[in-house]
Amino acid sequence: MVFQDPDNYNFYKFENELKKGSGNFMKYISGILESQGTDKVIMIIKASGIAVSLYGSTKTKDVYNQLIDKLLIITNGSEKQKIKKLMAEVDIFEDIVAKFNQKRSAYFNKLGKEQNKYQVISYLLSLERFLDSLNRDTDTSKHFNEKIALWDSAIESTGMILKYFLFNKHEFSGSNKALESKELDLSSKHLYFSTYWNEINDIIEYWKYSEVNIIDKTKITFEIVDNGFELNNMISNERFINLRQGWQMSSIGEIINEESTSELSDQLEKLTFLFSTLYFGSPTLEEKVENIKLTKWIKAYQLLIHESKRYINRTRRNDFRIKKYCISKTKKMWKEFYKRNGFSSVEFETIFNFFMFNSKSQDILDCPLINIDDQFIILPSLIAHSDPARALASNFLNRNCNLDFKGPGFEDRVKAGFKINNIRHSPLYKRVKDTEYECDVAFAVENDIFFVECKAHVQPYTTRQHANHLYKLYKETAQINRIADFFSKNPALIKEQLKLADDFQIENYHQILITTSMVGTPLYVNGVYIIDESSFSMFVDRTPPSLMSIREGSYKQQFTQNFGVYNGNITVEKVLDFLKSPPQIEMMKSFYSQQVIERDLYRICRQLKTNKTIYMGEEFDDLDIELLNKYYSGQIE
Repeated sequence: MVFQDPDNYNFYKFENELKKGSGNFMKYISGILESQGTDKVIMIIKASGIAVSLYGSTKTKDVYNQLIDKLLIITNGSEKQKIKKLMAEVDIFEDIVAKFNQKRSAYFNKLGKEQNKYQVISYLLSLERFLDSLNRDTDTSKHFNEKIALWDSAIESTGMILKYFLFNKHEFSGSNKALESKELDLSSKHLYFSTYWNEINDIIEYWKYSEVNIIDKTKITFEIVDNGFELNNMISNERFINLRQGWQMSSIGEIINEESTSELSDQLEKLTFLFSTLYFGSPTLEEKVENIKLTKWIKAYQLLIHESKRYINRTRRNDFRIKKYCISKTKKMWKEFYKRNGFSSVEFETIFNFFMFNSKSQDILDCPLINIDDQFIILPSLIAHSDPARALASNFLNRNCNLDFKGPGFEDRVKAGFKINNIRHSPLYKRVKDTEYECDVAFAVENDIFFVECKAHVQPYTTRQHANHLYKLYKETAQINRIADFFSKNPALIKEQLKLADDFQIENYHQILITTSMVGTPLYVNGVYIIDESSFSMFVDRTPPSLMSIREGSYKQQFTQNFGVYNGNITVEKVLDFLKSPPQIEMMKSFYSQQVIERDLYRICRQLKTNKTIYMGEEFDDLDIELLNKYYSGQIE
């Protein structure tokens, strides 16, 4: 169901139509209604974001109300019932958001006017205190997964909380105001409330871009119907995180085995560059975003990390005021800081604007500078342990920056894999008058030809980013199909450039699009198989998925023996079996199952991860052992 209607994911087009004015948007919707019908109109209304807003934006709501009034007049019968169903769903979302906001307001209004005035700084101080306590917990193995979950939850919530403060016009002031510990205890309740707000927002995002059933009985039930889209997003994220953590565990394992733990910090520092190449799909990071090289963007963020670590190590923090507890500088001071480290004034202005938190930011990892009075602060306990590449990638994606990097490095890696494994391959090129036909690389297996298009993409993370990424993949299938169509009609060119014998009989042609970002579900659209570089390179290298563990100071890596596609020589059957069901995705699906989340105001039926993928010093429980033995039978102790 992922590509049932790829246009669902083309939300930038709908948002751009909206930016042209409400009158223009009305005309656009009228045209769609006439040409494509009511279902398409409803899809656009949902994806454009005008129907539901967590913050109650009156501007978009006015457009929605005018549009609904018009649609109720010009539709009838079953089409009008579809519009009324949409209205009912919107009312349900708005009712739940309103009830939730009432609960939250009732709690914080009890704090009194004076404390309410300083909710923003109180929350930021409570968050920094909380993250600092997590960092100082030296039991890094026993509660590894729990700490990661707490950390991620706090960060994910904070963006929502700060945007809530901005929308409700809370004062971002009091940088020199001293607060008491008990005030921070009360303010930390924002994290509790935002856990629910994140859930509501997530369901709204799935409702906007896919299919969610809303059942209004004794309790509102939200059921994510499009499991393909949901699992794609969740498994893509999980696989990417696991790859990064796998690299980290390999580094830790090497150090443990060599008994030189003092090298851990240096080793992990070196991984930053590898993580960056992974996120941006670029081996050199020489590409530019807003006229600044990626290497310099990463340096700009790493400077904040180093500054945060120095601040934590040298500062005794027992004074709960922003200026004393967090890193706090004026814009002029930040400018001097960056100029001392090799940045021009022009580069600083761009970086500063990108790093400053606002109502459109994803979270404070993306945009770590928070404006309080004339100060721009960062939370050192957060930034000291952040991932520059992930933060920058998310920042760029949210701004819809041009990230279509296509250097030779990606294609060279694919070709190198073919060469090492003795697979016949070559790029294909032909110019016919003013038209060029160029295939990144084609390879031959038995008597079949595979056309490959290499596309470097930044790893998506949010539901919205995944929707946009899937739309890009869908659009890019046209290019490889155009190339395949031309060369399949000119087999002599293929034989010549692949150095095949003249009497070689080509039996079948196949198209593959390889992306640097992680795929979370088997993708086949417009006759094109879509696979990620990580899975494809492992298949070519005949390297099956592995389990890595660090237990009692011992590092182990075990490879699954359960997938025949990795055994023996590569055949056409094995290639197609792999593309139709990549083992990495098949395995990861086993870690998820349909679950029901019960809340006071609603329940959610959706896929959730029910097994851990990272084990550090932990015993396997029965469920873990059952699942692990499914793929590593006889290998788990």
